[in-house]
Amino acid sequence: MNSEEIEKIIDSASLPDSCLHSEYLETPQAFVILSDNYAFKIWKPEKTDEYDHTTLENRKKVCKKEVKLNEQLSSGLYEKVIPLKRLKGISNDSSVQKEVVDYAVKMKRLDYSGNFFFRLKGNRVQSSDIKILAKAIARFHKSAREIRNSFKLQIFNQRFAELKRCNVFIEELNLPDLSAILRNAIETVNAYIRHNRYYLQERENSGMIKNCHGNLTADNIFLEEKPVIMGRILFHPELRYMDVLKDLARLGVDLDYYFFEEYDRLLLQHYLREIKEQEPYQAGTFYTFYKTFVVGMLIGELIDATTPFTLDSLNKNKLLRYFNLMESYCEQLKY
Repeated sequence: MNSEEIEKIIDSASLPDSCLHSEYLETPQAFVILSDNYAFKIWKPEKTDEYDHTTLENRKKVCKKEVKLNEQLSSGLYEKVIPLKRLKGISNDSSVQKEVVDYAVKMKRLDYSGNFFFRLKGNRVQSSDIKILAKAIARFHKSAREIRNSFKLQIFNQRFAELKRCNVFIEELNLPDLSAILRNAIETVNAYIRHNRYYLQERENSGMIKNCHGNLTADNIFLEEKPVIMGRILFHPELRYMDVLKDLARLGVDLDYYFFEEYDRLLLQHYLREIKEQEPYQAGTFYTFYKTFVVGMLIGELIDATTPFTLDSLNKNKLLRYFNLMESYCEQLKY
């Protein structure tokens, strides 16, 4: 499926909806056709290290997988998988013959004005939104499957320590203060793990490592009558296996990034109340530890995706804000 074929699907009225005001979007992995009332996601026939979507059957499978993984959190957004057909010919009895050329995930079309990321940027989020969202995430986590024997403290230490590779990039930008923040963060995370290793292990023993969302960003949330949460990690399921507080921490970083620290505190407070956390203070510091880890990974991803010579002002400001958050989190973790 390519852009020309997508336009043919729209023009030939092959979709189960009117297309009077239709358009389509292209992402690295898929096309999304926006009809008048629905969105239809069509995976590209590509092969990577993560997946093989070159066959029709494999694309059908990933469509079904996406619907299944997201249905619990998406409040009815994902409806079903539909076949996309085109005219094949006319049979001897004059009946129209059609062939399946691809499959699509049929979803309700959402108004982007309800997107959480969009509303954060426009300062249009209320405390009531946070309370409802915390309740929805807690309900999902409580019902999620527990994962055993997957929590390895040394992996956290190792992955965070690998951020030292960013120092070369930072030196090229001539920002020595960032190197000091990074060095302090690596030491702080290491010390926190040493002092809390038994509590960290106890969280796994008490069933807090679960098959989570894995990509709980503000951009994957719509504040409708009921929160709509999409974009759950599809490939490499082990990337969803994490402490529930780490899952929540990804969203917390987004709230902090836009200076909504009070909403981050409210999110955690209501979440811990919903899951009936017995040690809220200890869980709160652990949540901060996870936010430190999350923002470190975001720094690494941003730096790995560019060079000091191609870093634009938008991403530079984002990088500086991430380092500011990392420094703040580390101050909260120190004894």
